[in-house]
Amino acid sequence: MSDDNPAKYHRRSMRLPAYDYTSFGAYYVTVCTRERVPYFSDPICKNMVEEAWKGLPKHFSTIRLDAFAILPDHVHALLWLIPTEKSRPALGTIVCTFRADVARDWSRHVQANGGVKPASIWQSGYYDRVIRNEHELQQKRLYILNNPVKHAMRRNGYEG
Repeated sequence: MSDDNPAKYHRRSMRLPAYDYTSFGAYYVTVCTRERVPYFSDPICKNMVEEAWKGLPKHFSTIRLDAFAILPDHVHALLWLIPTEKSRPALGTIVCTFRADVARDWSRHVQANGGVKPASIWQSGYYDRVIRNEHELQQKRLYILNNPVKHAMRRNGYEG
C-alpha cells in the first residue's frame, strides 16, 4: 500500500520565514553526528572538528568565530556574519563547508588506517538560531561553555 501524502515525510523547517541568513549578526548552531554516533570521543576526530572550525575564516573572510564546544556526538557554535557588498556567505553555506571539511578529513584518516569509512558522519540537518539581543548572546555563550562540563557530569552519574 502506497502513502501518497508527501507532507507526512516533510520535516518542518525551524528557520525564520523570509529571514536573510546572510545578514549581519550572531548565529547559534548545533550540528549532530549521524545516529548520534560518538565520533568525537576519538581525540583525532575531535581535533579535526576543532581545526575545521578554526579554519572557517580562511574560507569566509567575513565571519568571526565565537564560542564553540565539541561533545561526543554533536557540536555547538556561535559565529558572527559580517557581510560586505562583495562577500555575503549564507549561514547554510558556512555550516556545509564546516561539515564537509570534517567529513573529508575523517574519511581520509579512517581509510588511511585500514578502516571502513562511514556513509556519512553528519546528521542531514542542523539546528540554528538567530541571536536577537545581548542577553540571548550571553545565555548561548554560557550554554556552549558549560555544556561539556554538564555532559561529563551526566556521564559520571551526577545529575544534580
